[in-house]
Amino acid sequence: MRIPDHVIDEIARRTDIVELVGSYVRLEQKGARYVGLCPFHGEKTPSFSVDREVGAYYCFGCQRGGGVFKFLMEIEGLTFPEAVRRLSEQAGVEVEEADEDPASRRRRALGELYNRVSGTFAHLLRAAAGEHALSVLHDRAISDELIDRFSLGYAPPDPFWLHGFLVSKGYSAGFLRDSGLFTRANPQRALFADRIMFPIRTARKEVVAFGGRLVSGEGPKYLNTPETAIYRKREHLFGIDQALQTIRRERRVVLAEGYMDVVALHEARVDLAVAPLGTAFTAEQAAFLCRHVDRVTMLFDADQAGVRATRRTAELLAPYGVTTSVCVLAPGSDPADLLQNGGSQAVRNAVSSPLPVLEFLVRQSLQEQAATSNGSAGAPETKDAVLRGVYPLVSRMSSQVQREESLRLIADLVGTDVDAVHRDFRSIARPAAGRETRDGGSARGPSRDGGEPPGNERDDPAPSHDLFLMLATVRNRDRFSYVRRFIQPDDLEDESAKEIYLALEESFRREEGTLDALLARITNPAISDLVHRRIASEEFAHHQEQAIRDAVTAIRRRVLLRQRRTVEASLRRIAASGRDSGDNYRELLSEKMHLDRELEKLKGEG
Repeated sequence: MRIPDHVIDEIARRTDIVELVGSYVRLEQKGARYVGLCPFHGEKTPSFSVDREVGAYYCFGCQRGGGVFKFLMEIEGLTFPEAVRRLSEQAGVEVEEADEDPASRRRRALGELYNRVSGTFAHLLRAAAGEHALSVLHDRAISDELIDRFSLGYAPPDPFWLHGFLVSKGYSAGFLRDSGLFTRANPQRALFADRIMFPIRTARKEVVAFGGRLVSGEGPKYLNTPETAIYRKREHLFGIDQALQTIRRERRVVLAEGYMDVVALHEARVDLAVAPLGTAFTAEQAAFLCRHVDRVTMLFDADQAGVRATRRTAELLAPYGVTTSVCVLAPGSDPADLLQNGGSQAVRNAVSSPLPVLEFLVRQSLQEQAATSNGSAGAPETKDAVLRGVYPLVSRMSSQVQREESLRLIADLVGTDVDAVHRDFRSIARPAAGRETRDGGSARGPSRDGGEPPGNERDDPAPSHDLFLMLATVRNRDRFSYVRRFIQPDDLEDESAKEIYLALEESFRREEGTLDALLARITNPAISDLVHRRIASEEFAHHQEQAIRDAVTAIRRRVLLRQRRTVEASLRRIAASGRDSGDNYRELLSEKMHLDRELEKLKGEG
């Protein structure tokens, strides 16, 4: 069942969009608006605008906009009913569970299952069955406080225990089969057995998946939950629930390689560490982090796989303009080893002095090329290979200044003429910059400088009377009852204005008050974007009551003049025919006199 419109409107009315957006984005008041860096694409110049009065946001750079529900849906990846329920809790408005759609109900049930199982695993770690697993953690210098903070747990050796336990708690075999907790080959056999369990939580601290580290026996050292209705590994980061508050405050993040690394970093009070989930760092993870940070420090292994991961991660981060650096650890060492052998201070020391990522990659590549070719780092072929290896990273940088400075640094490190490096880069790397990447965007990605800041919005043509009236009415919704008294859809010549009118009329009849509901009724995305953009421009924020009256008057005059021309043409045809005009002629004369009086009244109003 659908959530009643009046409930949605009440939640929106009680939700301050500036407070909501401000919990994710650093906003600064500029006149009647609040502006900040867009959370949906990388930028250095603020192009993201929030209007408290209208309850709307809009980015002039990536053209995303909407109201409170749309913002929460996009920033957290929620469905509309989920966003409504989340905001209803904050607003103190009750939403009946019977209104929940089946997909949302299943997602909620799956989330409840994972949270329940997480609690069970945590209990077992402290029980006799988990004694050995607990000692493994203690041996790695992980404290009980950190174990509790991350809700670490233990899956017992019996692979069939979990299924029987959950069935006894009322879960159906069919629901459990698709939960991601059991193997496909045998839906009663648990995926995790005799493993230390790492709950994977969202930024909202909801458990959506698990990672498991083998304690004893055979099998992969680490095992991860497959993707489910509530878990897409490309979109999540381990430790984000613990780190996000610090990340937002300090505008930086430490990106580690695995679960134990993150826990070790937090044990050492590096409270802004997170890690990808059993896969390479992804474009989705980059986009999420770059909403909140200006600096990223990578802490990957120093082996070839770690260097490849560093290069790939740097290329994904480059379009966002964040400062990226690398912590260089001794070969075969990781944060968990440092914590175990040297304590918290050793971990903090390793993180405190990172190298710029370009310097790290160039130096690493020089060493590898020299070793591979049995030559020296100064050999021309070595330099050429090193340059070609880092050009893709430079080409993805959004700032021209950043690219120029990077090429100068590379030339210094390689020992090559900087002008030669510039020429080489332009001839080799730049043509590739516009090609599509495997992640779907251009190789350069979203520009951190590419937004259009509020106050410098792109130049739209001046709207017609029709479109101006409809846009001003969207901005001042309480005036629609006045507009519809005098103007009908067929009175509008501008098709975009007509579609906005019809959406306003439908929302008016349904007593919908939210901008999201109105925009959902506009089927043309170009018109929807136009509404977002023009409303966010403050063009219609002040002194609009008289402007709306003037626009209504102009359209009424146009309609009356068109009707009078039609009547006059009919009168001329009757007069030219020479036939007896009769009642029809008198009716047309009467209508013309009425139209003349209405036009005269409008002249007085003008």
